[in-house]
Amino acid sequence: MENIGQWVGIDISKATLDVHLRPLGKTFQVANKETAISGLIEELQTYSLNLIVLEATGGLETELLIQLQAAQLPVALINPRQGRDFAKAAGKLAKTDAIDAQVLAHFGEALKPQVVAMESDSARQLKELISRRRQVVEIQTAEKNRRDRSRGKALTDIEQHLEYLEQSLKKLNQEIEELTQSNQA
Repeated sequence: MENIGQWVGIDISKATLDVHLRPLGKTFQVANKETAISGLIEELQTYSLNLIVLEATGGLETELLIQLQAAQLPVALINPRQGRDFAKAAGKLAKTDAIDAQVLAHFGEALKPQVVAMESDSARQLKELISRRRQVVEIQTAEKNRRDRSRGKALTDIEQHLEYLEQSLKKLNQEIEELTQSNQA
């Protein structure tokens, strides 16, 4: 086990996770898949860790964050703008995933962002359902706008899609209500 505390930056993309440990200087890449993340967790647990820094990436970070928290590893989630601004200030103008991971590790060491509080499964589910509801409403609005300019088979298809979206919305509303009620009990 490495005795020097490591600052870890993980750059997240749909397919891969680029990892950098600072000051060790070790950089490697793993797939952004549940099994590969489990292996990454095992690897990280062999080090003394100060903090792991991730950027919020619109959901691509979710599985990684869940597993890091389940392993009780210290993880901070930052706004991507903070990472970009820090990279500019540090003079890191090149843009690769490996460099981004280095910048995130450096960000953690320099600014020591707050560790993310662990979310309960029901709170995470509720957040996901609310997000999905918002997406369905946006799709529904777009379809209603298209309906006003459509005719014939296109109009029929849009009407059918709107019926489906309405049913989906009812189901989501019911699931949100049930989850909210069970959390209050």
